Formats: sequence, C-alpha cells, structure tokens
Amino acid sequence: MQRREKIVFVCLLVFLLLPNIVGVFLAQDLQTMGQRAIYMLTSISIYGLGLCIWRRRTFFYVASAGLLFSAIEFVHLIINQATTSLLFVFTIIKSEKGEFLELLSTYWPIIIVFFALWGVYFYLNHRFIEKEYIGRRVVRYSFAGMFGAFLIACVVG
Repeated sequence: MQRREKIVFVCLLVFLLLPNIVGVFLAQDLQTMGQRAIYMLTSISIYGLGLCIWRRRTFFYVASAGLLFSAIEFVHLIINQATTSLLFVFTIIKSEKGEFLELLSTYWPIIIVFFALWGVYFYLNHRFIEKEYIGRRVVRYSFAGMFGAFLIACVVG
C-alpha cells in the first residue's frame, strides 16, 4: 500500500468505527473497563474478519451499510446513553412511520452529517483504495481464524 492509500484506509476505518468509539465513552450500559474493551474489540473483530475475506475496496463498499446505520446509533447514544439494543431496533421497525420520522427530524443535523460522510466515504474508497487483498493468503487466513475465534468466544462466553 502506498502512503496515501494507507492514510485513506485508516480514515475509512475510523469512519466505520466512529459510533463504537463514541459509544465507549458515552454508553452507560458499558460499566466496566473490561466491558468497554470487549465492545471495542468485538467491533474491530467484525470489521477485521471482513477485511480478511474481501478485497479492500469491496470490503469498504459492503461495510458502507453499517455507516448508514451509524446515524441511528448516534441518536440512540445521545437519547439513552446506551448502545443500540435489539429492543430499540424492533421499536423502530414496528413503530409508525411518523414516529420514526419525528425522532429523526429532531436530530436532523446528525443525519445530514452522516449522509455527507457517506458521500465522502464512497469517494475516498473509489478514488484511493485498490482492489487488492489486505495481505497474503496465509496472513489473512490466520487473522480470520483469530477474529472468528474471538467472536465465537464473545458469543458463547
């Protein structure tokens, strides 16, 4: 990777991890330092597993869906000082369209910022990220195994 691509690569990863980074500091439901570390490591592992499987540009295109949902995560962090739960997602799905739009209209600056970030994200990905894998196959498979084992340990334990 060239220097410019490395800088853009790190910026795109920070875009993706932004709600998780903010959640570590704002979320009241993450009470101990261990919970905060596991939360962050789990988030990194999910993206790391994707990076091991797909080529860099493809990974960032696939992960862009998570960037759109980041706006909802930020609104939830601001309102409840907690990470998004299945109950919150279920409430959004089952609520009336008007209620959901009213909630989002209250926090419209966050939504606009995230759509702007999404546009910048796509531009940077398409312009600077190469269509190559992150590393050699042996390295990718090793990391994929470690990330997968960590995620399984988190779910089971």
